[in-house]
Amino acid sequence: MIPAYPEIGKIKETVLAYGACYASLSGSGSTVFGIFDDKAKAKIAESILATDFETIISYPTNSLL
Repeated sequence: MIPAYPEIGKIKETVLAYGACYASLSGSGSTVFGIFDDKAKAKIAESILATDFETIISYPTNSLL
């Protein structure tokens, strides 16, 4: 948890609860991100979080092959 900003900890917990293998903050701390190995789980997490936060799913370029 992040004592000064408990909502960030809740977002991170949500990302992990919906199947992320890893979740953390960006270097500057302005973004919470999750790494998923299952595209369907990533889309579910996005749909849950998108009701309250801006969300983006990005795929590695080799996953498009």
